Amino acid sequence: MEQYVGLDVSLKEPHYCVVDADGVELARGREVTRPDLLAAALSRVAPSARVVVLETGGQSSWLQRGLEAAGVPAVIVDARRAKAALSCRLNKTDANDAEGLAQLARTGWYREVAAKRPETRSLRALLLARQQLAKQRRDLENQIRALLRGFGLAVGSVSRARFEERVWDLLRCEPRLEAAVAPLLAVRASLGTALRDLEARIGQAAEGSEVCRRLMTVPGVGPLTALAFMTAIDDPARFARSASLGPYLGLTPRRHQSGKAQWSGRISKQGDRLARHMLYEAANSLLSRVRRWSAPQGLGGAPGRPPRRQEGPCRAGPQAGRDPAPHLGRRQQLPLERQRGRRLRAGGEIERQGTRASSPPGRQARAQTRQYTCAPSRGPNARQGHWDAQALSSHHAAGHKTGPQETAETTVIPAETITRSLTNKAAIRQPGVD
Repeated sequence: MEQYVGLDVSLKEPHYCVVDADGVELARGREVTRPDLLAAALSRVAPSARVVVLETGGQSSWLQRGLEAAGVPAVIVDARRAKAALSCRLNKTDANDAEGLAQLARTGWYREVAAKRPETRSLRALLLARQQLAKQRRDLENQIRALLRGFGLAVGSVSRARFEERVWDLLRCEPRLEAAVAPLLAVRASLGTALRDLEARIGQAAEGSEVCRRLMTVPGVGPLTALAFMTAIDDPARFARSASLGPYLGLTPRRHQSGKAQWSGRISKQGDRLARHMLYEAANSLLSRVRRWSAPQGLGGAPGRPPRRQEGPCRAGPQAGRDPAPHLGRRQQLPLERQRGRRLRAGGEIERQGTRASSPPGRQARAQTRQYTCAPSRGPNARQGHWDAQALSSHHAAGHKTGPQETAETTVIPAETITRSLTNKAAIRQPGVD
C-alpha cells in the first residue's frame, strides 16, 4: 500500500502526517528536529512511504539530505504553491499543515525544489554575512547623520573613507554629542574591518572557482556578482534552457490574461533576491560606467558608445531588459545620417554629424576641427541658429520673408558660422521683420 507523508518543519518539533492513496489519514505525530530521529519515526509509521514532502525553509536542505542519507524519499516543495493549497483551511495549525502537505504529496500538485550542495551553502553564507554587515554599517551611518542633524550639523555628501573625519569635525561644534556618537563610530570602524575581511575571502573564493573566473570576464561583473549568481544557480544542468534563468530569478514581467484583457506587469521579483540585486547592479554598471564597448551595451543606447543617462543614475538600467531584435533590425534599415544624431525633419534643418551648430561658446573650440552638413532649410518654422552665413545672405539679397532660398547641400566650417549666429545676432535681421 502506497503511503504519502507530509512534514511541517519547525525549530524544535516538526509535525508529520501519513495518508494512503485514497487520502485516508493513517498516522500523525511529531518528533525532534533531527534527521536520524525523524527517519526512525517515519520508518515505523510509514514503512512503504512513496514520498515525504516538506516546505522550503532555513532547515529544509539539511533535513532533506539527512533523510535521503537514511533512505527516506524526501523532497522539498515550493512554499508559495504549498501556501496557496493550504490557505483554504479554516484553522491554521502545524498538524493541519502536515496533513495538507500529505494530501499535496498524494495528488502530485507540487513543484520540487532542488536542495543546494553543502559547499554552495557555505559560499552563500559568506555573501549573506557580508550583506548583513553592510546593512548594519549603513544603518549606523544614517543614525549618526540623524543625531547630528538634530543640532543643525549636516554631514553632507562625503566618501566612506572621510566619513569619520567629517563627523569629528562637526563634533567640535557640538561637544555634548561626542558621548553618543563616539561609540557608534567605534562600532562602524569594527564593521568596516570585518567587511574587508569578508570581501577578501569572497575574492579568494571567486578566484578559486573556474565558473566565477569565466563570469568575471563579462564587463561590469565582479567577484560578488559572480559568486551570487553561481550560488543561486548551483547546478545549471537542472535548467533545460538558458531562457529559464530569467523567470527563476524573478526578472521577467508578470502576465495576466482573462478574456480579452491581457497585460504584462512589473517583474515578478521571485526567487533569489541577492542574485537579482547583484545582476541589476552589474547591468547598471555596464550601461553607465564601463567604457569598453561590449554587445550588451547596444541594448541600452546607440552602438559603439555607452548610452547617455536620461533622468537620474538608474534610467539606463531597465533598457537592458528589452528585446534587442526590433531595435537592432530597425537600426539596420535606417540610413547612416539618421542613426548618428537626430533625424532630418521635413523642414530641412541642419543634420548634426558632430557637435550641434548651436553649441554653447564653451564647445566652439572643439567644434573648429569638425565639419557640418547643411541641408536646405525652408519655411518660417526653420530656426535661425541653424542657417549658415551664405544661406542668410542669399535670403536677404532676394528679399524673401519665409526662409532662405533652397540651395544644394554644402559643407562649411562651423566655427565662423557659430560665432556669427551666437555673438552677432543684432546684425542679422529676422526673416519677415522689416
